[in-house]
This record gives sequence, structure tokens and C-alpha cells, in this order.
Amino acid sequence: MKYSGLAKSILARGQKETPSSEDTPNFPIVTSLSVKNPEFETVEIPMTALERSRVRRKVISSDGFILALALPTGTVLMPRNVLYCNAQTRKNYVVSARAEDMLIAKPRNPNQALKIAHAIGNLHRDIDIQDNGNLHLLYEPHLELLLLRMQCPLERSSGAFLGKPSWEHTI
Repeated sequence: MKYSGLAKSILARGQKETPSSEDTPNFPIVTSLSVKNPEFETVEIPMTALERSRVRRKVISSDGFILALALPTGTVLMPRNVLYCNAQTRKNYVVSARAEDMLIAKPRNPNQALKIAHAIGNLHRDIDIQDNGNLHLLYEPHLELLLLRMQCPLERSSGAFLGKPSWEHTI
């Protein structure tokens, strides 16, 4: 059996490999969501829709505080989710939605809305259906072209996109 240089030196000394204090993270590891403490200051951590679905990574807040996300697979963060409450600094670290480039489709009738939703669903794209019937989509040039071909009134905007992940269809 072939061993690497580090493995050979460990075997030669008969020691187990132990991480040094330099290898140990000095920031909290978030494995579940917290409950907001109303007495603490709120620090928002803005994330895009895609970033809110990536729950195994490091994030850095606006005040420089580092959190290691290690949430269960399939977790999707939503705005106002509390990631961590720091009792020493008396701060809540909360997810917020970062402004993104969006298309707002304004279907003229329910039939057109269904056709648009079907076409978008076939492309496996996120969609956010508003109470007023508007459809919010993350901007992509080919989606804009598709909507124009379907003769749907639309506008390009920037705002917080609250759509579901692409594997979680709303229609």
C-alpha cells in the first residue's frame, strides 16, 4: 500500500493525525435555524435566491462576523430566517433578500398566465406568482425573448426575488 508523505511520517511516529489549533475554526457552525432574540440588534445577511439554497458554505456579515453554514440538505433559507444569535455581541444574524435583476410579466388574462407559467416551468426556472397576477422571474435574455414572442406585457426591474428553487414548482 502506498502512503503520502504526511501519512508516512504519522505511521513512522506511531501517532494519530490530530488537527492543530490553527485548523480548528474559530467561528460558529450553524446546523439549525435560531429563534430571534427581540432584545438583540439585527444584522442582515443579504443573499440572492440561489445563495439561499446553498446551505453548506461560509458567509460573512456586513460587520465582518463569519458563520459556517452546515444546514441539512434540502434546506432553503427565506428572508427573516435567523441564522445565529450571538449573546456576546447581542446581535441576531438574519437572512435578507438581495436585490436581483428580474422580469415582471403582466399577463393580460388567466389563460395567458397559464401559458407563460407552463413555458417557464418547462425550462425549470424559478417563478414567483404575485397576488395581483404578475409573475416575477430572474432575468435571463432568452426568457425575455420568450415572453415577448408570447406577446406578454413585461418590465425589467430590480428587487428581491422570492421564488422557489428550480426543483420546487409553484404551479
